Amino acid sequence: MIKNLAVQYENPSTDYFKVRNSFAEALARINTSEYETRLLWVIIRKTWGWNKDEDYISVTQFEKATGINRSNAHPSLLKLEEKKIIIINRTGHINKYRINTNVNEWVHKEGKNVIPINNVIPADNIIPPTNTPLFEDITTSLSQETITKETEKTIKQNTSNINSDSIKNSLPVKTEQPNKQIPLQKLVSYYKQLYKGKFNHEPVISSMSWGKWGKLLKTKLEQGYSLKEIAILLQTFAKSKESDPKRLGFDLGAFFSDYVFNKMQAIKSKRVDVATEGKYDKY
Repeated sequence: MIKNLAVQYENPSTDYFKVRNSFAEALARINTSEYETRLLWVIIRKTWGWNKDEDYISVTQFEKATGINRSNAHPSLLKLEEKKIIIINRTGHINKYRINTNVNEWVHKEGKNVIPINNVIPADNIIPPTNTPLFEDITTSLSQETITKETEKTIKQNTSNINSDSIKNSLPVKTEQPNKQIPLQKLVSYYKQLYKGKFNHEPVISSMSWGKWGKLLKTKLEQGYSLKEIAILLQTFAKSKESDPKRLGFDLGAFFSDYVFNKMQAIKSKRVDVATEGKYDKY
């Protein structure tokens, strides 16, 4: 529990530290999970807050400062390192952390630069006239639905003596967009495939399980894991002894527990299967 939020600042002239504008702007444009954001601020406080470029920070310090369990803190710190927001020096007994001040090196999950070169905010905060405005004038363009209705109305008014079939043929054809599977549907579909391969029959899934699994999956996605990473860990769980019926059983609920999820990460990090990695490009 966070205590004493209403802090009385005895010396407001010194009880703060400065952050570069470029850093704040870059931070607003990078996607970080809840855990990543909280851990990042700990690093900022421990370094810049004490006028340091870097500092030794133990996992225990991260736990006390954020309340995040170390089993969740560790992968979140690795995510920050993958995004090149922080730099970790592992030469000592305790890791040394620093903020990567070259914000142009920060990357999104897709591998794109955090701030596109053609979209940098000018120093004077004025948008150049050549830039596309934030909101287009709604009178300059109509939606596809409006265009279709107006076109149909005009055709009917001007072609009263023309065969109706020719009118139908002249109207725009609407194409149906295929329904895209949501992440949970994709994962459950793959879970069924693994389950059938392991036990020669599909699992029995109750309606309540969908809601529970959806919340668990959402939590992992918010922590910064991609659907591809989760699917690979699920396959690792399917091949492990932990998924045997005499132990935990091959259940998605058990898989999403911190104990199993973190253990599968440890197993995967010891033996990286390159062929398996490539199999999940669709995720």
